[in-house]
Amino acid sequence: MKTPDIATAIRIYYTKTEIGNKEIRELFSSGSANTVELMDIARKVIEENKVITFIKTNVETKSAYQAWGLDIKSYEARYAKIKSLDLLAASDSN
Repeated sequence: MKTPDIATAIRIYYTKTEIGNKEIRELFSSGSANTVELMDIARKVIEENKVITFIKTNVETKSAYQAWGLDIKSYEARYAKIKSLDLLAASDSN
């Protein structure tokens, strides 16, 4: 499993209130076994936060990011810095 791409993590965070297997695989380039494990980790935080999900097979995005240690504010700052240094195209090639 790899660290999520900054732009992808931001896009998913702000466009999906709930995420499923597809988005988790996109975020982490993970296989189905890792996806299930990540869903279980997220569901524990969702229960602690007393958040209701509307689609049983999905997890709430904000709690999932919290569970996985993805700091959206840090990602936004990093993305802004990349953009300000005109490194966006260079980062896409990696």
